[in-house]
Amino acid sequence: MAQLLPVLPGHKILVNVSFSASFENEIIVEDQASGTRLYNAINFGAQPRHWESPVNQGPGTHLYLIRSQHKNGPPSGSLPWIPSGERILFANATNRIIGYEDATDGDFNDASANVVWI
Repeated sequence: MAQLLPVLPGHKILVNVSFSASFENEIIVEDQASGTRLYNAINFGAQPRHWESPVNQGPGTHLYLIRSQHKNGPPSGSLPWIPSGERILFANATNRIIGYEDATDGDFNDASANVVWI
């Protein structure tokens, strides 16, 4: 599953991520048109916890995708990545908080992304 993040001309998005999980979790931002991975953060990694898109200089809306995946355990190269369930925890015209689930407790706080349109 993935959330579509539309960015209007003259605007950009800020993405801040956080994790509260013992399993390995990753949040990924991709360019929707090309599928290119633009940003990722893993809870056990040293990646920055924020990403900022460039200002959309084009004539039309630019689309990004954000998604999360996890492993059923701590970091391990032998475990496969599994798409995480997601839930919109908050949304208004300029902000969306997305919670991701890596198990079955349904708290949707194992990974989270706060997306702000500016």
